[in-house]
Formats: sequence, C-alpha cells, structure tokens
Amino acid sequence: FQRWRVMDQLGPTFESFWAKGPVGGTLLGGTLGFFFGSGPIGRMTGVTVGALIGGIGGVYAGAEEALTGEVWIPRRRRIEREINQYFDILEYLKHTRLFEQARRRAIFQEGIDPLEFIERHSAEGDERMMMRRELEQMKREEVVHGNAEEAKIKRINQMLRVISETKEAQAIGPYTLQALQHHAAKSSTLYGVDPYGAWMDIFRALPSKDRPFFPEFMKASPEERERILQIVPEDQRRIYQAKWGLEVDERPDLEAYFSERYLPGADWAGWSPDVHLEDIKYKVIKNEALDMTEFGIWEDVANRAQMLQLEAPDIHQPNQDVHDIRRELHKITRGMGLEDVFIEVVMIPDKLGVYVDIDISDDMMERFREALHEQPELAFA
Repeated sequence: FQRWRVMDQLGPTFESFWAKGPVGGTLLGGTLGFFFGSGPIGRMTGVTVGALIGGIGGVYAGAEEALTGEVWIPRRRRIEREINQYFDILEYLKHTRLFEQARRRAIFQEGIDPLEFIERHSAEGDERMMMRRELEQMKREEVVHGNAEEAKIKRINQMLRVISETKEAQAIGPYTLQALQHHAAKSSTLYGVDPYGAWMDIFRALPSKDRPFFPEFMKASPEERERILQIVPEDQRRIYQAKWGLEVDERPDLEAYFSERYLPGADWAGWSPDVHLEDIKYKVIKNEALDMTEFGIWEDVANRAQMLQLEAPDIHQPNQDVHDIRRELHKITRGMGLEDVFIEVVMIPDKLGVYVDIDISDDMMERFREALHEQPELAFA
C-alpha cells in the first residue's frame, strides 16, 4: 500500500530543520549529512550538502515568514490541512442534511421533533452537570478545611451517585434515532463542534494524528499559547481560544468558503449515507500524490475507495456563482435532493421503537483525562 522512499523520510526532516531558521537549519542539516557519508570524504560531503540544504531552506522559510508575518508551514502540510478542512466541512454538511431528512420523517411518522428532543435533554444534562460540580466543590472544601465528617462526605457521595444514575431511558422511533446519530456526527466535526464543549467531543473531532497534542496544549503557558495558535491548523484555533478564555474566531462563512472551492450539488451521490466521504478523500489525496498515512488512511480504505465510481472533485475549482452557492447550501442543509436515500435500521424484536439511554450533555473532562492516563493509546485511535 505504501512504498517508502528515502525522501519520504528526509523531506519532512529537512522541513523541520528549515523552521529553525538559517543557522539552525545549517547546523541540523550538516549533522544529519554527517551520518549519511561513508569514510572521511563521504562524511565531509554529507556535512556540506546537508548544511547547504538546511541553510538555504532556513533562509527561504525565514524570508517567507518576514513577507507574510505568519509562521512558515511546509507546502505539503498546507495542502494536507486544506484537504482535511474541506472534507471536515463536507462531513458537517452531509450529516446536517441527513439530520434534516430524518427529522422530517420523525415528525411526520413518529410525532417527535428530534431537535426539540435534543434541546430538552441537553438542558436537563446541563442542570445535572451543574449540580454535580457544586457537590464536588462542597466535597473538596470539606476535605481541604479539615472538616470532613464521614457522614457528610457519605451523603455527598450518595447524591453524586444518584445524579450519575439518573438518566432517562426513553423509547424512540427509528427516524428519531437516526436524527440523533446524525446530529452527534455533525457535532463531532471541527466545523460543528462546540469549542466550549466537553473534552471528549473535541477529542473526537480532532484528526487522530493531532489528538495527542490536545491535552498537552491545554497545559501551555500564556507565552506558549501564542506560538501554538500560529502553528495549529486554522480550523483548530477556535478550540484552543475557547479553552484558554481568549476571543474566539468566527467559523468560516460557507458561502465565502465555497466561492473559492468546489461545492457538490444537492443531488451529489456523495451525500448518500451509503457513501463514505473518506473514500472520495482518498482519491483527492492520491491525485495530489501525498502520503496516505499522513491522513490516517490505510489499506482498507484504499481497497474500498477503488470500487467507488465517484470521481474525485478538484476542490480548488469553484463551480458555482454566489447565488448558486447560496441556493445549493440551502438545499443541502435543509435535506433537499436525494430524498429516496435508503437507510437501514435495525429494530429490536418485539419492541416498539428503540430504547435509548439519554445523557446528551455531560461534562466528561475528568473521565476523559483518567481514561487517557490509563490508556494513552486512545489518543491514536
């Protein structure tokens, strides 16, 4: 699936050297070159070539930073970020569309508006979260001030247990269930995630290769934060700004965004729940001759994508004027087009509807930290 070449390793290595500037690039490039030579002459040649590549690259990167006022990012990394953001927004639009389609069916066939359902249970979850925080604060104060009476601590623990166990199990129909699933999916994209929300939701929205950095960046000092905001992808800045209590950037305006990019029409087959956007993403990456593993795409996706008949779009080729973009976005986000999509629902035998354990809004930060500490491999899942 992946043919490794020397330059697949050396390219990213030298790019990291160039980010250190001319002096740093020269020293690091020369050091690397030393280990590629054989014998005194070979090593001297390696040092010279490595230092030249590192130094010239450092000069180029420094000049670009001076001209743009922004941190230099390698071209291949910029393309990677553009592709990731593009497909993240498509995922958001797709699940917004499927949510609206399932919502309409739930309203007409099951008598439930999933949006009202979500809002009601989110409010109840927020109330439980506030109560839990107040009780945990009371418990901490008791312990810190040395007033921890065993009976009082026991009562607080009982109340915390009741709050944790108080979850409503409600029978819902298959279309309501589908709507809930698509709402959760669109809220798990970087475009749709609440930057002030729970850590677990944000963690799911991040690309797998960026997840290990999230808990570490949360501990950054005020001085480090400015640098982090300069180097993280644009669509991740809002998360860190929100968590650090800074002013949060606006999300990209979709009409402006697609005025410079390809927007699939409302009848595009890629909006179907039977099509994985990751398969189309694979084709775009392949056309750019980029490393699939940098995107977390492996052989199983490649095999599936090769059977997909859809062509990869040229994402940087705008295909509609501003009025068409507005119209198509409205049709997509309102769930119009491709109304005959087939969605398979697994029903529970002899049960009316599907039973869902509801805990929509819950502060998972502490549980997330504990799980990550006990199972660090979760960061790469």
